[in-house]
Amino acid sequence: TYKISQFSVILLDLSMHDISGFSMLKEIKAKQVISPVAVLTAHEDESLKNQAIILGAKDYFVKGKDIDELNRLKNFICEH
Repeated sequence: TYKISQFSVILLDLSMHDISGFSMLKEIKAKQVISPVAVLTAHEDESLKNQAIILGAKDYFVKGKDIDELNRLKNFICEH
């Protein structure tokens, strides 16, 4: 089991053992968690990105893409 609480930033993978990232985004939204959520995934897919944003993610980052993506993630974390 797990509990969702308020955090400075939530980094969320789409592929997790016990629950999908999309299910977790829905739960975060339903519980009205105000912490910004960033999806961090290996899936470079525009439709997945759009779905994540619709479900409440503030941004979508692709693991291992390039240094610019890593810098975007660093800036996201520092800003929040």
